[in-house]
Amino acid sequence: MDSSIEFVPGIRVERITRSRLTESTTTDIKTLMSRRDAAIDLTIPPSSGELTEDAIKFLRNKQHPETALLALYVIDKESIPGPRTAKTRSPINAPEHIIGVGLVFPMPSGDDSEVEWEYISADLSGVELEETDLSELSDLEYEER
Repeated sequence: MDSSIEFVPGIRVERITRSRLTESTTTDIKTLMSRRDAAIDLTIPPSSGELTEDAIKFLRNKQHPETALLALYVIDKESIPGPRTAKTRSPINAPEHIIGVGLVFPMPSGDDSEVEWEYISADLSGVELEETDLSELSDLEYEER
């Protein structure tokens, strides 16, 4: 079975597996990006070994201080977990392959480096979501799952 997909005309990419947590009632994959992915556009010294998150931030700030990174992933629609994670993970079993998006932003500089904010959390578990009416979108097919 071919594990690659034509992402855009002329560019094939490998699909990745991100199985879902078995205990979750939603499709929670926990982590999309790895540290290695966040450093894909960096020049890494050969002696550095496994980079820490702080080391990646330092290198990004030194090599690309004003450049963000956009990482696109094609997640396999089945995403069957490997033998090491089979007890805690389940296949995604999505109808189509999933596009994941990872963003790495540059460190703020100057006056932007400090932001005052207050963290607020709200429990929305009891809120009933309103069904979106997609009947006006004639070009798209909508299928209830």
